[in-house]
This record gives sequence, structure tokens and C-alpha cells, in this order.
Amino acid sequence: MAAKKTATKPVEAVKEDKVVETTGAKDKAPVEAKTEPTKPVEAVKPVKVYNFISANKFLTVTSLGVQFIDGKASVTDVAVARALATIDGVEHIED
Repeated sequence: MAAKKTATKPVEAVKEDKVVETTGAKDKAPVEAKTEPTKPVEAVKPVKVYNFISANKFLTVTSLGVQFIDGKASVTDVAVARALATIDGVEHIED
């Protein structure tokens, strides 16, 4: 098949649009402040914190995102707390 040739058009000069500025009270509508009704404050459930101690003072468990500083660490995620409890040398502390 023969390649189809397309004719190119010369670039037209950019036309300048006229800017019309109008001033006056009748052109502008009054702006009203929009406020949303306030929502009632709901009681926030306290977050359960799980505290752990480790035999290794600076144990880091990167897969769980936990680092023990001076042998202590705290987490709020139940799944992470359960996983930490299975590690040797780590103990859960009851508050």
C-alpha cells in the first residue's frame, strides 16, 4: 500500500483576544459566606496500647515495623502485638 500524504497547513498567526474589564456593582453578585453546620462531637474510643519488653535492649523487628529502645516497645495494632508475643525473648507487659 502506498503511504497517504497529508497536506500541512501553514501556522496561523495567533489572534489576540480583547480583554473587557467591567467594573461596577451590577456586575458583581454579593458573596455569601458558606458555612457547614457543625457536627456533634462523637466520643472517641480510647486506643488500646500493648507494651512489650525484650531481653535485647535494641531489638528491631523490621517486618513488623517495631524497634525496642532500652528493651521497651509499645504498639496499638492487635495483629502486631500477637506477632511480637511469639518472638523468643519478648514478653507482653500488662498495665
